[in-house]
Amino acid sequence: MSDETGDSLMDHPDVKPEMQAQQACASADPYERWAGELLWPMLGASRWRVYDDGSVAGMHDFDLEFPDGVRFAVEVTTHTAGRSKAFHSLRDRGCPITAPTLKWNWAVGVRLAGSDPHDTRAVRRQFETLKECLAALLEQAEQEGISSQLRSLDYRFGTDEEHSLIHALRTLGVSYAWRGELAQDAAIWINEASAANSSNPEAIADAIDLHLPQNRAKLMAAKANGAQEAHLFLWLPAGTGVSESASLALRTGADGPEAPREVDLQGLDSIWVATDLFTARSMEIHGYSMPIWQFDRDGWRQWERRWWNERI
Repeated sequence: MSDETGDSLMDHPDVKPEMQAQQACASADPYERWAGELLWPMLGASRWRVYDDGSVAGMHDFDLEFPDGVRFAVEVTTHTAGRSKAFHSLRDRGCPITAPTLKWNWAVGVRLAGSDPHDTRAVRRQFETLKECLAALLEQAEQEGISSQLRSLDYRFGTDEEHSLIHALRTLGVSYAWRGELAQDAAIWINEASAANSSNPEAIADAIDLHLPQNRAKLMAAKANGAQEAHLFLWLPAGTGVSESASLALRTGADGPEAPREVDLQGLDSIWVATDLFTARSMEIHGYSMPIWQFDRDGWRQWERRWWNERI
């Protein structure tokens, strides 16, 4: 049936911009998208909308838009550096790895290749090798019933009786391999194994002190241009070199941890800190399995929601 007016839905002045806004959110940097998907239901916003379109330097990442027309400006940053940053970029683009020969989902932690923290080429070679080899090795573990022996390879030392599979995984830099749930379409998630040995919550505040000055200007500019509030969202990716202690503190703080020391907001309204563990990646369902820290003028607060307990 033809449209007698000759107009299509896409010609409506409000439709095309709205579709472009939705596409921008879907294609945003993963850490920005996850922060947006977390914050808008938590704070009661109508939605989040990408603000930084790359046209002008110094723009904040996105706005939270509220039913009454109020908007909050949000800048997202991650606590990564050097080869760890390269690894997380590869992981975000390349995971999960589909593995049709496996019966179970797997979470694998690796120690990064090389000793130079800026040697990204070694990390790239390691990641490609892992993508090529992991499925076959984990399939062998399933078939031979030795999955439980792969949970902590760092504490297994080479002996004459050691299974050859354990040696092969350790040679690839694998620190642990955890078998997850039985799956029709199995997949492998790769994370960087953390070497942190401190869970002092002060490390969380230290991470904020490092990143807040670097991101303050664009958020203060947003407030000057009409944003009612300015928020910094700091991701502490599990295992990254400069954030190991802070990430560990965040991950081990689910049972009533001591709050970090207070930080200087420097004119911002709120700072959020979260870690991106395997179970917290399905942000589209608005669930998060680890506590999320928030610091504002009233002090520290924890947000926690275990979405699997809320299924109907």
